[in-house]
Amino acid sequence: MPEGMSSSYQLAHGTAVESKFPSIELKWLVPLFVAAGCMIAMNVYLLVTRFGTMPDDLKVKSVVGIFATMSAATVLAFVPLAGQSATAHKLEAQHDEELGRSDVVRAIQKYAVPASRLSPFICCTILSFFFKELVLETPEGHHPPLWCRALAFIGYGSGGLAYCSIILTCMVRSHTIAKLMVQSLINTLETGHVTQASDWDLLAAKVHQAEKDINSLFSLSECGVVWCSASALAALFSALGMVMVVISDNDIHKYVFQIGCAWFFCGMIGALKMLLPLAMLTSMCKDPGVSSNSIVSAARRFPFRQVGGCQDVPLVECADLEVTRMSDSQKAAHHRFTSIIETNDMGVKLGGMRLTTSLLYSKMLQIGILLPSAYAFLTHHLHEAV
Repeated sequence: MPEGMSSSYQLAHGTAVESKFPSIELKWLVPLFVAAGCMIAMNVYLLVTRFGTMPDDLKVKSVVGIFATMSAATVLAFVPLAGQSATAHKLEAQHDEELGRSDVVRAIQKYAVPASRLSPFICCTILSFFFKELVLETPEGHHPPLWCRALAFIGYGSGGLAYCSIILTCMVRSHTIAKLMVQSLINTLETGHVTQASDWDLLAAKVHQAEKDINSLFSLSECGVVWCSASALAALFSALGMVMVVISDNDIHKYVFQIGCAWFFCGMIGALKMLLPLAMLTSMCKDPGVSSNSIVSAARRFPFRQVGGCQDVPLVECADLEVTRMSDSQKAAHHRFTSIIETNDMGVKLGGMRLTTSLLYSKMLQIGILLPSAYAFLTHHLHEAV
């Protein structure tokens, strides 16, 4: 098994096909792990040796940096596991032609920067961590040297770009192939290729297999571990931001308060941006809306498809409806199929919980509005009590 993401996979007849996604090998992850280790070691060293003389805001930044870097490195460590996903390889082989026509895949191929090209700049990240001590020793009222700030900017920027490129490529890969699989089932219903009663039973079996593939693909033993850990990292940033807001209870900690607010909202928005595509994938499976692009909606619309020249004619005035051509056995088979897809639990599950757009929006509103409001209310009354 190759390291990182496989660059090729096997079709059913044994022919090797080149993967449409950029290859990420384990050796290109090493500079990022080294940089993360250096950052953690430097922050620990500063806290141990200069805890008594460090400003409070730098203490908070060092502690937060340690936890954030450890979490980010943990997410990165799961990338090789997701790259070896057997379900992902199988679905890539089944939808190789669709992947070749996908705009998302072309965008990844065109704009995703390979991690290997950033290795020299990641070395600057490692060096910038060691020069961080120079920033702390700069006399009060003076800025650190321009070359030091430029080196730190290049280092942090290149490391962040490499990190995001690797994680996003892994996440986009699993989401894209799962979306193509579900869309192929919807297209089968929309194009009316289900003509016999046995076709409905076969399609029901395909839906059942698709449900199993989605569960396997987004399980913690395959690609789901990257989605879970990345979402947890965003949630951690949001939680740390809230902690920084709470401890900044006076003007001295005003800088900490501003950073905390930024971390809280950026972490929450980041978690929403990562989980929303998975919730939309669940909607493609189960959304019952009459005009939704989903398996359930397409199955319900199937008997009322308008054919011939009736596309612009109201249903009550159009005699040429597909429903009039369905036999009793076809109607019974269609009813069985609809019952199966309406009662199954198809969709993306992370940690045993199925992600839906309604669940996601309600939780984000509770965290983003109710939590800050409760904090403002409590702090106001505490200050009045004092």
